[in-house]
Amino acid sequence: MINNYTPPADFNAVDRPWYQAALDMHPLISDGMPYQDIISKEWLVSFGKTLLNANEEIIGVLSIDAGMDTIIEALSVKDQHYPTVYNYVLNTQGMVLIHPDEGMRDTFHQGVYAHLPSADVTRGSLNYRDEGRQFLAHFDRIETLGWIVVTEVNLADIRQPIMKTIIFTLLMIVTGSLLATWLMSFVLSRHIIAPLKKLQNRV
Repeated sequence: MINNYTPPADFNAVDRPWYQAALDMHPLISDGMPYQDIISKEWLVSFGKTLLNANEEIIGVLSIDAGMDTIIEALSVKDQHYPTVYNYVLNTQGMVLIHPDEGMRDTFHQGVYAHLPSADVTRGSLNYRDEGRQFLAHFDRIETLGWIVVTEVNLADIRQPIMKTIIFTLLMIVTGSLLATWLMSFVLSRHIIAPLKKLQNRV
């Protein structure tokens, strides 16, 4: 039984990924499985849970689909200070489930996944190198969904404002030093050198 949907004659729910995922995760709720609806093109995420009879035997699967537009929109927000920052979601096998770049979906993210600590570490930060670039990433595990939410940024984006601050500070120090030197020279000229010249002239 599926709400507001009449399955075709050859439809077999047992063969569907959401059904199999619920069987694989029994007795837990299955990991969130994103997919795009064929008709509406809306991105949805499917969760499943096995149904048991009085003898604890599996007699079916209850599945719920939830819209992901809000999640994708939230993950797509950019930071003007860090143009290379990305937010995305991996499953527990390192496959990209949700990403602002559609070309990244359903791909294996070796860079981050290879550096993730053991599953008992629910959140943290890590550095990794990919295609010659250095990245800084923060991750959060959402165990109930089987998701790993990652925020990553190219380290060059972080270093650039730091370098600008250092250069600005050095310029301020150099400018301040030059002004202080000029002021000291002026003071010395007025109060020390000038009297010495007067004395020399008198002699």
